[in-house]
Amino acid sequence: MSPIRVANFFMCIFFSYAAYLQLNDPDSLRWIAMYSSSAFVCLLSALLTKSSQKDKNSSSVPFRKLKLLILLPCLLALLLRYYQSGWDLDLDYKTEDGRENSGMVIVACWMIVNMISISKWGAMALVGITVSICASAYIIPKYLMKKEHMVGHCQGLGFGPKE
Repeated sequence: MSPIRVANFFMCIFFSYAAYLQLNDPDSLRWIAMYSSSAFVCLLSALLTKSSQKDKNSSSVPFRKLKLLILLPCLLALLLRYYQSGWDLDLDYKTEDGRENSGMVIVACWMIVNMISISKWGAMALVGITVSICASAYIIPKYLMKKEHMVGHCQGLGFGPKE
């Protein structure tokens, strides 16, 4: 199995978990839609990516449009948040805005990764990055966050913060 396929499987798991964590969120619909559509793209990319070096990131036009359909609103939302915050985007895991912004950055970056051609060595590096991203979904809430960092709707799903 090619490294880019492995990386997409890891990101599919990450985005699926991120969508699950949104169940308690008051504005969960947009976050579940963003994360689950990203998980779907990752699953399709993992299943449909060609194994040969020459054609490894080739995909059909509708599939590329689907990636753009996820990427563009995500980039626009990030730009709007960046503008509204006085050109100082919060990416701190201790704040809800920071976690939301970080999630959009991860989605946008991963859609871009899936749209460009990557060497075999670059794809191997991406596997390490995706494992790190998945591990952070466990490590940050479990060991770095405290109860005061979480709003009420963030508790009860996934791993709880340390006391």
